[in-house]
Amino acid sequence: MSASGQKQTFGSRWRHGGALYDVPLKSERKMTPKILPSLLMAAGSLMLAWRVKYLLDALMRAQLGAETHFRSITEFLAGRQTELPPPVGFNQHVARTQKIAVWLCVLGFIMIGASGLLSAYFLWAGF
Repeated sequence: MSASGQKQTFGSRWRHGGALYDVPLKSERKMTPKILPSLLMAAGSLMLAWRVKYLLDALMRAQLGAETHFRSITEFLAGRQTELPPPVGFNQHVARTQKIAVWLCVLGFIMIGASGLLSAYFLWAGF
């Protein structure tokens, strides 16, 4: 401190109470370690949201298929249709969507977990 009691700064050095501290300029700071947990959390959350979208799409397609098949059954029972067409392709679409959704879920939770562990490590290590 100076005689007037104010802090003095010298470039990237800071004097306070007789001690001299190196203060990095904004251009010298590396923000990657501090930002990484937030980026992992955002990416994991987006993957989980994408998984939910896949599941909702599969449910919507299954509901539309069931409705179409129900209409065919009622027309067949009413005598307006001579044969009953089998539902085709719904199980394949649901199975494919289920595989993608499982991997998105696993990756999303891994990223969210890694985000929490990195945040805890950075707090413990004093970053």
